[in-house]
Amino acid sequence: MTIKNTPEILIIGLERLTSSFAFTIKDDTPVDFPEILNVTSFASGGSGIYELKSMVFHEGEIEDGIFSASVKQDNSHWFYYIDEKVFDIGEKPKHGDDVILLFYVRTH
Repeated sequence: MTIKNTPEILIIGLERLTSSFAFTIKDDTPVDFPEILNVTSFASGGSGIYELKSMVFHEGEIEDGIFSASVKQDNSHWFYYIDEKVFDIGEKPKHGDDVILLFYVRTH
């Protein structure tokens, strides 16, 4: 696989729902993801170094879960947003089992 031109913002969606007959099941398998993502070996043009800037989570079950997000500020400090609440969490969250979207920004 080759990426012709790397985008400024790279959004990675993780497939967390599996359909089986009449049922839909949420996959809570923990996922490890880097703060710095290097896709240069797949890029034919432009740089492929990305920094993780935001994550979206779905916590709970399919029927009654809640969406939340974590955002990295310019000073490498992380904040967690859920409903109208904001929490200063300092470092990258460890929500690998609930993450559904990763937002990376090209650095080079």
